[in-house]
Amino acid sequence: MPAPSNLPAPSENSLKIAMVMDAYDDSRNGVVISTRRFAHFLRERGHEVYFLTTGKSEPPYKISLPPFYVPFVRKTMQRLKTPMAWPVAEQMLPVLETVDIVHVHFPFWLGRTAINYARRLGKPTVATFHIQAENMLFNAHIHAQWAISLFYRILLKKIYNAVDLVVCPTPFSQQELLHYGLTSPSVVISNGTPPEYRPMEVDRPDKWRDHFLLLTVGRLAEEKMHRTIIEAIARSRYAARIQLVILGEGPLRETLEEAGAALPNPPLIEVLPPEALIPYYNMADLYVHAAEIEIEGMSALEAISCGLPLLASDSPRSNPRFLTLDERFRFANGDAAHLSERLDYWIERPEALRAQRQKYLRLSRQYSIDRSVEQLERAYRQLAGAAAPVG
Repeated sequence: MPAPSNLPAPSENSLKIAMVMDAYDDSRNGVVISTRRFAHFLRERGHEVYFLTTGKSEPPYKISLPPFYVPFVRKTMQRLKTPMAWPVAEQMLPVLETVDIVHVHFPFWLGRTAINYARRLGKPTVATFHIQAENMLFNAHIHAQWAISLFYRILLKKIYNAVDLVVCPTPFSQQELLHYGLTSPSVVISNGTPPEYRPMEVDRPDKWRDHFLLLTVGRLAEEKMHRTIIEAIARSRYAARIQLVILGEGPLRETLEEAGAALPNPPLIEVLPPEALIPYYNMADLYVHAAEIEIEGMSALEAISCGLPLLASDSPRSNPRFLTLDERFRFANGDAAHLSERLDYWIERPEALRAQRQKYLRLSRQYSIDRSVEQLERAYRQLAGAAAPVG
């Protein structure tokens, strides 16, 4: 997209950065949201950020490559607005030749091609570990450990061990890559949370005024485990008081609507832009993150940044468990009965639950996006030849 005209003019110390990612336009994918946020704040700091991606072409800062869809998951990719990009050399090389840093965000054909071109041109390369192998395999109903290990070996060979620096959003994700054989240097940099995600006074709709409002945000996919939440509510002694709000889109929408129809209060399922989530984070009583697979959990960070208490799965493949205050805010992965017990516990202790809001707010302050942008800028400068250390 064109750089906004009100941003600082590039200086002698500014960097030219190519962000390489398959999807951009209209996508509510967490990778896309995070990368666009970082681009905005990097531009505010005087850097020039270019995108090699799909969608509407807006030169010179957004170069549109032809999209394509994998046949057996075409409908899902189209529904989630996440195409892959054909890596066209004639469009990519004029950008890559002029930038200081090449930063890859999706570990697919476009990313691998950009890394190859950058290495030939002598450009420093960065890749962010946004997507776990399990994200892709579990959606194809493949859970075998040998398949997961094989997929990681491919990702490491083609992407993460082929770049100069790997950005890991969490210590958990860094350890995952190291476990599977990461040899490239790596640094932990959170996706962070923008300043607009903060506590504010929000009036609930009258229809929810006497309900216990349970919120979850994310793609409607198998690994997010929404059905565990619905089953837990059905088991709760207070099912008639609980109103579940699910904000997200994905292939399981109809399935979740059908499952939720049996609840005393069927869940509200809506698709909203990121900024429209903030009132929901502020009016809810509790945020539940049931995902089995999650590298960081941007929605969990956004929730606690608004002071909303977090109840998370203890899945060993999911990071949000590390954002909870104590075991009362964790439940056994995929265990609807245990989640139901946790819900009942907090519904019976409303004052104690409200008292946790300030604690979660304090915890969230270490995840400011300003801090993350500063860390990423230092990493870029080191790779581009400056003396500032990475970290």
